[in-house]
Parts: sequence; structure tokens; C-alpha cells
Amino acid sequence: MITGWMRRAIATHIADLDGVGSSAVLQRAFPDAEVYFLDYNDCCGTFREIIDSGVDEIYLADFNLGEGNRDSMELLESAGVDLYWYDHHRWNQEMKERTEKIAKELVIDYSKCGTELVYERFLSGDSVAKKTAAFAHSTDFGGRLRDAQKLSDVISANSGDVNFLKTLSRSLSKGKFWSSELGKIRKDYREKKENEIGKSMNSAVFYSARCGEEELEIAFARADRCLKGGYVGNELTKNYGNDISIILYPSGSMSFRMSKEHEGKFDLSEWARAFGGGGHANAGGAQYGKEIDEGNFLQVAEDISKKLPLTGFRKLGKAKGQ
Repeated sequence: MITGWMRRAIATHIADLDGVGSSAVLQRAFPDAEVYFLDYNDCCGTFREIIDSGVDEIYLADFNLGEGNRDSMELLESAGVDLYWYDHHRWNQEMKERTEKIAKELVIDYSKCGTELVYERFLSGDSVAKKTAAFAHSTDFGGRLRDAQKLSDVISANSGDVNFLKTLSRSLSKGKFWSSELGKIRKDYREKKENEIGKSMNSAVFYSARCGEEELEIAFARADRCLKGGYVGNELTKNYGNDISIILYPSGSMSFRMSKEHEGKFDLSEWARAFGGGGHANAGGAQYGKEIDEGNFLQVAEDISKKLPLTGFRKLGKAKGQ
């Protein structure tokens, strides 16, 4: 546990176990810090709230700023607050250079998730933080820890519910990883999840295109906010054999996912940067800029394709396996 008279805030990604896990480890290190969760849709509003609270230090993890977050960067540059930042996404070079100028510490490591980075930096050897980091690594890097997946499901069930995520983060920080209440939430969620994944599969449309030398089959699908992009992408590839999945959410969020067979062949975070987003080589996220529904879905897919490094883009009658 790290103490001191500094007023601290913790700010991590709202979307998944790595964000919540990073928050939990940082809370274990800084018990008096106020906790915030960052959504790429409105991180500037959250940063303004943090700065207006009068903090001296902000500890950030599992989050980065892309071209679509220039307002947040400008706010942080003028805030005069000490920043300590730990992330594993691929950064826009300009944003990285600007962050390096204002941060007391910036660590970017693609091989580890955010929770692992803050565990190693602040609580190395602590058994609770170590377990939390292992869970987060499993969900971010495709591991098979069942208890980690259970927590991931609970987070998905309460997608965007800041108060719930704060409570869960606090529990994890104290080593409380499960309860009967969480079990009930997961049971209800799994029933909803199966229903929603069926809707996503039914919504899918398929295109062929080339990216450099690669001939690709690309699936576009709509999804409820309770479904993670990685899960939808995996289900699409498993059922239809497509190479790339682009999952579109009602809010306008987009998730880019690569099949395992194409991992390492090109960088999906570059695709996301075309829309001001970012991410990893095999997965990226961004904002389309308007709400997406059944009525405009096909037009949105066509519009997205025009900004991507694709040639010969054409609609397919059916996907392989249909």
C-alpha cells in the first residue's frame, strides 16, 4: 500500500476486465484515490471532472488517446496535473509524443495487459494483485481461466454502469473475487448473451476485398452493447469462416477483429485510426460518428469500407459455411 498526502485519481478503461482489474490494483496501491472509468465516447468529460476535483496526480491504465480524442489531450496538456500512464495499445505517434512531454511516467508494453503493468510497477509480489493481473491477462490475450471469464461476463452484463464497476473494482482490490450476487448476474447475462449473439449472427453481411496481397472475406454485424467485439468476432469466424469481423454498435462504436489465421499479417489498429481510434494489431476500436441501426446498417458498412486500405470491395451473396 502506497500512502502520502497527494490527492490522487485513478482512471481506467470502462469496457472490460483489464480496465476494472487495473483500477482494482491501483486502488489496492492507493486506497484513498478516487476512481473513474473512461469511455472513448466521452473521455474529455471525465477528464474535466477529474481535473476540476483538484487532484495532484492521475494514474491511468488500459487506455490511450487517439486522433479522435484531441480535446482530451489539450485538456491534459493545460491541466498541470502529474500523469502516470500504463498501457498496452498501439498509440498514434503524435499523441504518444505529446503524452511523453506531460507525463511523469509513460509505459507502453504490447506484451502485457494494463493490469499486469500496474501490478508490476506498484505491487509486485502482492498475491491479490497478482491474481487480478492473471485474470486480466487471460481475458485480454485469449487465455482459458474460467474464473476470469466469469468476471468478464459480469462486467459485460453491466456494460457502462459506472457505479457497479466501481463497486466491483473495490471488491477485487480487497481480494473478493466472487459472490452469490455475481453468480446470479452471470446466470441472467448468459441467457441474454445467447439470444443477442443469435441476433448478431443473423444480421451479418459479407464482403470480399484485398488488403495488400491478402484476399479477405469481411463480415459486418450489428451487436448489442452487452456483447464484446472479440466474442462476436470469434463466433462469426467459427460459424462462417470470414477473415475479418467489423462489429457495429447502436451508439456508433466499431470493433475490428481478426481471425487467428490472419494474426500478424497486417495491423487492425491502423484501420481503427482511420476513424480516430486505435487498439492492437489483431483488434481495434473506433467511433463511426453517428448511431447505427437496422435502417442504415448497410450504408454504414459501405461508408466504412471507403476509409479502409481495401481494394475490390464487393458484397457476397453468402459467406463460406452458410
